[in-house]
Amino acid sequence: MENELTEHRTFLYTWNPRKWPPIPNPLSFATDVKDEILKQGTSEHTWRSGRKDVTIGDRVFIRRLGPSPTGIIASGRISGPSDENDGQLINRMSLDTFQDIEAGDLYINDDDLKRLGDINWSPQRGGVEIPREIALKLEHIWEGIVGDSHLAVKISEFDQELATAANELVQQGEPTELAGLEGGRRSVTVTRVERNSVNRQACLNHWGYKCRVCDFDFGKTFGSVAEEFIHVHHHNLVAVSGEIIPDPINDMSPLCPNCHAVAHLKRPPYRIEELKAMRESSKLRS
Repeated sequence: MENELTEHRTFLYTWNPRKWPPIPNPLSFATDVKDEILKQGTSEHTWRSGRKDVTIGDRVFIRRLGPSPTGIIASGRISGPSDENDGQLINRMSLDTFQDIEAGDLYINDDDLKRLGDINWSPQRGGVEIPREIALKLEHIWEGIVGDSHLAVKISEFDQELATAANELVQQGEPTELAGLEGGRRSVTVTRVERNSVNRQACLNHWGYKCRVCDFDFGKTFGSVAEEFIHVHHHNLVAVSGEIIPDPINDMSPLCPNCHAVAHLKRPPYRIEELKAMRESSKLRS
């Protein structure tokens, strides 16, 4: 079965606040877009591009250029066919996240982008395709930064263990001049979406401690040190739904960290049946 992960491609676009858009205070653009996303869920735009073959639903990331700080600050989807405006090719997109780094929002800085892969992260025109293997890493880190409620800093929708791993490559602001220095301390305000341990245990009592997608069992693989270790996935995003009483059997599932990460590569998350079908499809291709 074809799925969104294989159907849609990922493209990189750029934004230089000194050159575009041509308004008196271009830096207010980030604040305005972020506010619109918070209120409406998305913000519609056209972006100059060299790409005609985009497809509705293709993933887009926007990298800020120009004055420091620079890096990945926004994401969204292609929302319409390519078009021309005043002789310029443009792509229509619906942004779902825009980080206002002037206000201190987290972003993916340039050093982290270089670690992801050797591609042109500073194209003259937008629409450069990001290879799938690099796009998956980018999505993983981006999810750890922005999660699903578009807050400046928040705990990711997947479990804290996975959020910590995703943030390993993420720094705030400019990198230190002393390469390799770690362990510095800084204070951040975190909005945490509370989970109920009773619901988690009820889910595990029903489904057990094996991943529902790939059947991975930590205890059998690593022994007693990892006995009964597993992530519990919420089928419906708690950060979006607000305070609810989930059904631990039908609304929650035990997933290994790998399957859990893939589940959150789109919003809303992939369903358990979709993840299983993706694995089966991959086996047939190998």
